[in-house]
Amino acid sequence: MSQLVEAATYAPEWVRCVEKFYGVGFLSAGGKRTCQDLAQRLDLKAGDSVLDIGSGSGGMAFYLAENVGAVVTGVDCSSSLVTLAKQRSEMKGLDDKVTFMQRDMRNLDFPPQSFDAILFWGSIVHVNIDDCRSVLRRAYDCLKPGGKLIIQELIKFESVKTSTPEFKEYICRMGYYPSTYSDYAKHFSSSGLKLLEFEQRRDFYIQDSAETLDKLKSNWDEIVKDVSKDTLERTVSFWEEKLYWAQEGVLYFCFLLAQRPL
Repeated sequence: MSQLVEAATYAPEWVRCVEKFYGVGFLSAGGKRTCQDLAQRLDLKAGDSVLDIGSGSGGMAFYLAENVGAVVTGVDCSSSLVTLAKQRSEMKGLDDKVTFMQRDMRNLDFPPQSFDAILFWGSIVHVNIDDCRSVLRRAYDCLKPGGKLIIQELIKFESVKTSTPEFKEYICRMGYYPSTYSDYAKHFSSSGLKLLEFEQRRDFYIQDSAETLDKLKSNWDEIVKDVSKDTLERTVSFWEEKLYWAQEGVLYFCFLLAQRPL
């Protein structure tokens, strides 16, 4: 993600705005509901080590530490989000269970076989296809044998619309490099990861985006007391575009579960 996109998207006001409807610590589609679903899919036990890549303001890491007893390392490219997550961890008294650090996912330097699970939730779309391949190879190295990897991410479905100037301008402006299912299948195969599950989540993504827009618009007067009108307008526009491209059937969330073989 470019510094310009990061600065605009993860400004404190924008984070406060999004957390009003997703819950504190959650900045991606489904909020806490999705967090609970992903945690269940990982099938973790107390003491398991988890790498949360794109940990944002900390919601997933805190949930896993508090409800599962997992030991979580959260990494994010945004310095402001890492700072916020660290502050919240200290307030919650979770510093022995959760660690946050600013890292570029393309330059992970963890020892081999360090983690029982690795999670990408709305993060890996920000690296290009070549970097995505190398990130997943590195993720394989970091996983323990039998460890699981989850990707909940925007995936591109090729159509006439994906070649239009409008779509290309949108993904460029957002700092998105969306892969296709075929891309991920190749990445998993070349890295050694075994793909266990794949789910299209278009209906969920459309419903979530529509509900989010409704909450933003119906609670406008209340929200604008805490954030600027400009931030609120930008947030509404952000979700209107997400909803549009999902309804067009070219860009929406999918779920992938993979495993490093024993």
